[in-house]
Parts: sequence; structure tokens; C-alpha cells
Amino acid sequence: MPVVSHDISPFAELSGTQTARWVALLPKIALGVFLVGGIIAAIFWVTASDSVGQDLSILSLCISFALMVTFMSVRELIKVGDDD
Repeated sequence: MPVVSHDISPFAELSGTQTARWVALLPKIALGVFLVGGIIAAIFWVTASDSVGQDLSILSLCISFALMVTFMSVRELIKVGDDD
């Protein structure tokens, strides 16, 4: 009879060095996404007409902020338990 493991993760296990690298890299990625979103929002604000430009710029800021929160949440999930 086969043994069924209940400890199944959809993600591959990361080594300590890989985890440390991703923990250091994800805030930089999040900041980059937010800066690109701000640039796109400014372009929409200037180029699109009336309230459409405002709506598109706010939408791009919301999307970039949501991506930033997602990257930081992933960082906290893979971070090794450093309870300072």
C-alpha cells in the first residue's frame, strides 16, 4: 500500500542562500514596480482626456500598489523566522 504524504507544497523548497537572496531582492522589485506604476500614472494623467486620464492613472497606481503588497507578502512567506 503506497504511503501518502500530507506535507505537499505547491512550491519547491528553497535553500538558505536562495531564500536570503529572494528576501533581499523582493523589496527592490516591489519598489521598481511602484516607480514604474507612478510613471505610467503620470503619462496617463497628462495624455488622456478629462476624467478618463484621471481614472486610468489612479487604476495604474492601484495595480502597482497591489503588486507591491503581493511582493512584500511573498517575501514574508519565504522569510526564515527572524523574530527580532
